[in-house]
Amino acid sequence: MPHTPRPWHADFSGGKVSITDENNMTVAYVTYDGGGERQVANAFLIAALPELLEAAEDVLEQYRKSIVPIGPDLADSIRVLLAAAVRKAKQV
Repeated sequence: MPHTPRPWHADFSGGKVSITDENNMTVAYVTYDGGGERQVANAFLIAALPELLEAAEDVLEQYRKSIVPIGPDLADSIRVLLAAAVRKAKQV
């Protein structure tokens, strides 16, 4: 199932944080007590998720196509960690 298209935005109004898409439709809520730095950081992270997923998918695709050798640490990070994050985001 595809996610709501990007971009997403964090909207801090009415005592709550709404994550909205480009049509101002709500895609998520974050509990916000009005001053918690953690809630603000979480909201911005959630709003960035579509772009982060797109970047991860692009890096994985470039890695698969790459003919230039890269170091084992970077290769493992791309192959294992980034691929796992994409699978989790797409629930596959």
